[in-house]
Amino acid sequence: MSNAKRILFVTPHYPPSPSVGTQRMIRFIKNLARRGWDVFVLTQKEEYYPLQSIITENGIPQERVHVIRTAKWDPFRLWGTMKNILRGGKKSSSDTNRPTRDALNNSSNGKQKSTPARPKNRSVLFRIIDFITRMMQYPDRENGWMWSVAWHTWRIVRKENIPVVFASSPPHSPYLPLNVLRSVMGFRYVVDFRDPWARSQWSRDTRTLYEKVARRLDIHFEQRTLRRADAIVFNNEVLFEEYQRSYPSYHLEQKSVVLTNGFDPDVGDETVIFGERHTRGEPDIVIIHAGTLYKKRDPRNIFTALLTLREEMPTEVQRLRFKFLGHVTPDLHYLFDFVKENDLEQQVEFLPPRPYQQALQEMMNADWLLILQPVTRIQVPAKFFDYLLMPRPIWGVVEPDSISERLIQQLHVGRVSYNDDPESILQFFRHTLNEKQSRFSPNQENLEQFMVPNIVARLENVLLNTHHYEEPVLES
Repeated sequence: MSNAKRILFVTPHYPPSPSVGTQRMIRFIKNLARRGWDVFVLTQKEEYYPLQSIITENGIPQERVHVIRTAKWDPFRLWGTMKNILRGGKKSSSDTNRPTRDALNNSSNGKQKSTPARPKNRSVLFRIIDFITRMMQYPDRENGWMWSVAWHTWRIVRKENIPVVFASSPPHSPYLPLNVLRSVMGFRYVVDFRDPWARSQWSRDTRTLYEKVARRLDIHFEQRTLRRADAIVFNNEVLFEEYQRSYPSYHLEQKSVVLTNGFDPDVGDETVIFGERHTRGEPDIVIIHAGTLYKKRDPRNIFTALLTLREEMPTEVQRLRFKFLGHVTPDLHYLFDFVKENDLEQQVEFLPPRPYQQALQEMMNADWLLILQPVTRIQVPAKFFDYLLMPRPIWGVVEPDSISERLIQQLHVGRVSYNDDPESILQFFRHTLNEKQSRFSPNQENLEQFMVPNIVARLENVLLNTHHYEEPVLES
C-alpha cells in the first residue's frame, strides 16, 4: 500500500487505559483503519493501567492496527515515597481511596470536612523537597515515558517509513521529545489539543514556587509545540479562538482545524440520536452525572440551590434525585459530609464507575444528563458526546458564553444554567418540577457534524496535507 497512508499515534490513551481521552483515540484509529490507513500506535504497557477499563479494542480492524507497548520510568513512586518519609510514614488523605459511607459513619476521630481543606503551613525544608519532587513530575504524570517516546518514535518512523506522527494531549509531556524529533526528521507532525495547556483555567494558580515555575515552562513549551507542528487540531472552536487571541502573530488559522469529539454511530441508534429527547414523565426526576468529579468540577452550588428550594417547595423538592456515576477525587471528598450534614442522602447518591454499556443504561434510566463545567469557557467534557447517544435531554451547569453552552443551544438538546448564578439553577429546578415531560427536537444537520466518521473524513484531509482551515458552521 502507499506510504502516504501510514500514521503513528503517540498516546498513552489506548485500551486498557480507562481515560476519557481513550475514546477519542480509539475512534480516530478505528475509522482511519477502515478508510485504508495502516495505523501504528505507540503506547504503554498494560501494567500501567490498574483500573478496569470501560473501553475495549472491539471494532478495530486488527490487520491494519499495529500496537507497540513500551515501559516508562515512574517519578510518582519516588515522589510518593519521599512525601511519606517526610510525614513520618503516615499516609495523607490524598493518598487513600475514597472512604466508604460506613467508614464515614463509624469514624471516631472526626469527619471529612464539608468545605475544602485549607493549605497547611509547611516547613521550609518540606517546601524545598516538595518543589524538587514536583519538578520531577513536570509537566505531568507521564513525563517518565518521554525517553520511550523519543527512542521508539525514531525507530518506528525510520523502520516503517511513516510520513505522519499524531500526538494528542493531555498529557502534554510527549510533545517535548516529539518537538525535538520533528526538527531532525522529515515526518509531518500533527498535534491534537483535546484540552488547553498553558491556556488551561485549571493550571493558572501561581501561589507556590512550583506553580510559578511550571507556568513559565508551560508557556515556553506550548509556544515551541505550536511552532514545530505542521498541523494543529483543536477540540472546539472556542478553544481555537482562545489560542488565536493568545498567539496572534502565529497565524494559527493557516495550519489549524477544529475537530470536536463526537458520537459513534456504531454504538448508538441513529433513530434515537436524531429523534426527540424527552424526560421519562415519572414522578421522581433523576439527574445523572457520568464521569469524574475533580478540582473545580464541584456540584456544591447545585446542592446549595437544592437546599434553598427545600425552603420554598419542601414536598416537591423531594422528587429531585441526583446520581454521580464515577470517581470523586480526594480534593472533593468533603462532598460526602456536605451531603450528610445537610440531610441530602435520600436525594444525592455517589456511585462507582460502570463499564461503558452499563453507564449508558444508567443514563437511559435518568431524566436529565448533567454537564458540570464551571470556571472554563474553552473546554467541553467528552461525556457530552456520549450523552448525544441518549434520548434524554442535557442540563448544562456551565459558564456564560462557553463552548458547552453554545453546543447545547445550537444542537437544541437541553437547557443551560450558570454555575455562579444560583437563580438560574433554581429556575431549572422549578421548571422541571412543574413540567410533566420536557421535550426537545435536536437540529439534525448540526448533529451530523458530530458523527465520528464525518469528523475522521476531515481529519484525513489534514493528515494528507490537503486541508485549509474551515470553522464548523452550526445553525443558530
